[in-house]
Amino acid sequence: MGHRGSWRVLSSADEPKMFDMSLRKESPHGPIRTVSALLTAIPGFFGFIPERSLVLLALAPDGRTVQASVRLDLDLGLDGSPARPMLNEIDNLARILRGYGSADLIAVIGDDRFDLDSRTYEEILSIVDRRMRRCGGIGRGYVCGRFAEGEHWMQIWEHSAALTSRSSLQRGVLTDPRTSPTAVSDAVHSGRLLLASRAEIASMLAPAPHCDDGFCSTIADDGRFDDEPPQELLVAIYEAVVMEPDRFSCERVAELERAICDVQVRDAALGFTVTDLRAGAEVLWRELTRRLTGTGRASAATLLAHLHYIAGEGSFAGVALDVAREADRTWKLAQLLDHSLRNGLRPDNLWHLIGDSYDAAAELGLVLPHATLRDAG
Repeated sequence: MGHRGSWRVLSSADEPKMFDMSLRKESPHGPIRTVSALLTAIPGFFGFIPERSLVLLALAPDGRTVQASVRLDLDLGLDGSPARPMLNEIDNLARILRGYGSADLIAVIGDDRFDLDSRTYEEILSIVDRRMRRCGGIGRGYVCGRFAEGEHWMQIWEHSAALTSRSSLQRGVLTDPRTSPTAVSDAVHSGRLLLASRAEIASMLAPAPHCDDGFCSTIADDGRFDDEPPQELLVAIYEAVVMEPDRFSCERVAELERAICDVQVRDAALGFTVTDLRAGAEVLWRELTRRLTGTGRASAATLLAHLHYIAGEGSFAGVALDVAREADRTWKLAQLLDHSLRNGLRPDNLWHLIGDSYDAAAELGLVLPHATLRDAG
């Protein structure tokens, strides 16, 4: 299974416009051979069921393997045409996708605001096709009301031009996206089931009480650990990752916050994400993201974003970075990853940081396990 990545485009510094992108997301059982199977697999590309979305699928030269997929909100104006922010995103996507050398670019609309055979959807794809010309335009286009079992789909576009005869349109019915080979494979490798919506990703990072103590003293800033050397802080992180504690005392949370806010310790901890420690690290980074505020929350969310980004889990990485930037806009690593996402850096490019993580861990006396993420992917 290939690595997935995500990109984010900002139309301005104050108004982020999000989209999700996947790389080389093939079916674990080989190329996807039918339109129904392809459309059913789409939610598995992103980890959640898209709603009111435009999905672009770039096929590899074999014409059957999806090498890149993009989801963006179907942001429509009062007249049913794409709103300006959506058009800006499409222009940026055309720039990014131009380098893929795709044999075909497929557009899929998942939207329930009009009938499937409404001319509105055909007009939307006509606009998208024109703006995607720099990467070849839209080869085929389909629409369905929802990405759900039993939902009907129909073809509305062919070879970069509107279809002239509706009698020749392909039609079909989706099967259950939750049991598609793509979704099942992701569940096996990540332990996460397909989410019902993108909003569920954000809900997983919603703030929680600082600790499990009956009386929380919130000692993170009382200086108790000011003299604790980074070697001991890294050991504390390592033990929490390995043991996956089911209870977090106020003192433990404070120590872990100091650990992940120490840059040397944090850099070493980035290496956990490519080893067999990945699952425990994901649990801990998510737990700390929920329990901490300010810089601590930003650092935990950034560690989580890096974990998802390097594995290609684009939707999860983007949401985690939103949390990090909101918690502390000055946190440097969050800024670096955010810049990388906005400029289309592929997940493979993050591997140059992993060598530094191994070096940082070794300097603190910890030998990280062998990297296994690429072995699995």
